[in-house]
Amino acid sequence: MLRQSLKLGIKAQIGAKLRQYSSTDSPGVERSIQQLLEATKSMSFLHPPVAEGLSPELRDKLNKELRELFHDFIAGVDIESQQAKEFVERIGSADNGVIGDISQAIERLRKVSSISISEGSEPYAIPEMYMRQAFHTKNIADMGANISDDVYKPSFEAAHPKSVYETGISELIAAGAHLGHATSRLRPNCMPYIYGVREGIHIIDLQQTLASLRRVSKVVRELSANAGIILFVGTRKGQEGTVERAAKRAKGYYVYKRWVPGTFTNFQIISEQKRNVDRLELNMADEPSDRQLSPSLFGTIIKPDLVVVLNPVENRALLSECIKMRIPTTGIIDTDSEPSLLTYPIPGNDDSIRFNDLVLGVLSRQAELGNNNRLSNYQKHVEQVLKEEEEAEHKKRNPDDGFISENERKLAESQ
Repeated sequence: MLRQSLKLGIKAQIGAKLRQYSSTDSPGVERSIQQLLEATKSMSFLHPPVAEGLSPELRDKLNKELRELFHDFIAGVDIESQQAKEFVERIGSADNGVIGDISQAIERLRKVSSISISEGSEPYAIPEMYMRQAFHTKNIADMGANISDDVYKPSFEAAHPKSVYETGISELIAAGAHLGHATSRLRPNCMPYIYGVREGIHIIDLQQTLASLRRVSKVVRELSANAGIILFVGTRKGQEGTVERAAKRAKGYYVYKRWVPGTFTNFQIISEQKRNVDRLELNMADEPSDRQLSPSLFGTIIKPDLVVVLNPVENRALLSECIKMRIPTTGIIDTDSEPSLLTYPIPGNDDSIRFNDLVLGVLSRQAELGNNNRLSNYQKHVEQVLKEEEEAEHKKRNPDDGFISENERKLAESQ
């Protein structure tokens, strides 16, 4: 019992220290396990009080067995650093490399009893699992760690959407836009958008998807250039961030929780709680103008100029209201959707979050370009008006100096 306790206690002490030194190995140091083994030859592993009660033969036998234990323990471990050698030297010099009495050995045995190697179908202990993970991390962590540039990065794609001219068939395929539903769920009006069937699934014609997306992009850009209002709707789980980012980029509005039936057709009742909200007139720079609105305008509804719907199947009430109020709509039409409900249908897989990001990213970026063009043109208009006012004021103050305004000069040149 004494021999076994001492063996296990020393194994725990040496093992913990050697693992510590192996994890902090410093490069460039000459290493040799033989040096460690040579340093242990003169070591004694018995506490002096314990050793006094033993015969010389038994003491030498115990020390020999413990040296063999230490030799076997480090033989299969890759710890060949100067730090490990210094540790072995400290064990040999401090207290004669002892563990202590039997009580200390038993206490150490209790602490390290879980590091025994599991056998057969036994589950791994936590220390054993940690050591296995550390071993695998050290040996295979660098394998396949380099990620190529063409890997899909959702956060980057959502924050930096491609333009409509950078989007092609390959991007649509990568987004899964070509995958429809089972053939049994086909809507007859979706037949023009079907490319074929594979394993019971309809494949959508991406040529028509790309053409429809480019057509809607032109509509969105012209609409934003004329200060139009765009409403983005996506009520499925996972579409919240998509519609919110698109609306902020396009300076529009969004709904991602639930469409309240009657928001358009029963405006007075639905918006009763917001009756006291002030209404302002905005100029082409999205800034409040100085004009006062007529009181009769406060009870009217402000309709969006375009509604973009990501999931038309779940928002039939919204589409019906848009038809009644004559509001143009666009959205993703899957093989189980009804394309006649939308003004500008975009055939594609409405279940793909990546395709949703792609469509709204393209449309919102086109809306952003339209808004930038509008603001740029408005700024040029303001500068032109100020210049004309200065010329008129100068001519009024000096009528006889022969000053000719730029407009008069252009008119004279044209004649």
